[in-house]
Amino acid sequence: DETLYVIIQTTPTMSSEKIEIVKRAILSEKSITIDGKTFYDGWQGALQKVSKYKTKFAMPTKFEIVESASTAKLITIILSPIRTENEYSGYTTFITSDHKISKPIVTIYNVNDLTNQELAAVVRHEFGHALGLGHSTEYGDLMHEEIDLRTPFISECNIQALASLYDGKIMSPHFDESEELL
Repeated sequence: DETLYVIIQTTPTMSSEKIEIVKRAILSEKSITIDGKTFYDGWQGALQKVSKYKTKFAMPTKFEIVESASTAKLITIILSPIRTENEYSGYTTFITSDHKISKPIVTIYNVNDLTNQELAAVVRHEFGHALGLGHSTEYGDLMHEEIDLRTPFISECNIQALASLYDGKIMSPHFDESEELL
């Protein structure tokens, strides 16, 4: 039940609308149903559903946007107006300590040229990485390396993958459910 804090760093010229889109992709508790499947608008709403899973390691279910980096449990999101050479929309890196992630750093590139829908989808995708998810092999899944804007939301599959990860299972294309993290 501990809160995971998120700080959003940006340029002074970044619009408040773009910042609100980022906050919604993290904090929204709304869900939608498409073709009989439930999808979540934000990670907080998605992870509140995770309480039905009993995992070995505690998963975050509450997030709070903060103004300063005064807390240890922090995800940093950098909103950059700069376009990258390799055309990435976003990238997540980690500071680790004792083989554990201590600080995820998410950078969203070219923010001013992204539509609100594209920005929300990229934030959801990169925030999934910050929580520990890797890329999915299933095209159309939020965590696929190419984000499909027809389904840019968090799915039950994403939640189950995260629950498996926090239960100590190794998540890879060659996943064997008998494997556990060391």
